[in-house]
Amino acid sequence: MPDKTELTPICPKCLNTGILRERFTTPPRIRRCDCALAVEKHRRAQDSLAKIIIARAAIVEDSNGHRGIRGKLACPVCEIGDLTYSVSASNGHIWANCSTPGCVQ
Repeated sequence: MPDKTELTPICPKCLNTGILRERFTTPPRIRRCDCALAVEKHRRAQDSLAKIIIARAAIVEDSNGHRGIRGKLACPVCEIGDLTYSVSASNGHIWANCSTPGCVQ
């Protein structure tokens, strides 16, 4: 039996049937969804986050921690395309996009 305290993405099919809602807890918790759609969605989210972490580290190193700049470097994720980025001057948020489809976006 899955851990009832662990929350993961829920697919629309399971959410609609209500089979995963625990009715006797306040607030109601949702258990792990083991259907193929939710598992695949969770895997894609993990893969995307891993790519973002790698790209962010390369951007911070390339920008030397400066804000308000733009740049381009070889993509450290796919090692094929170019990673174009900008770092916000006001809050340091990073925006990046790789030229390779399916890579960092």
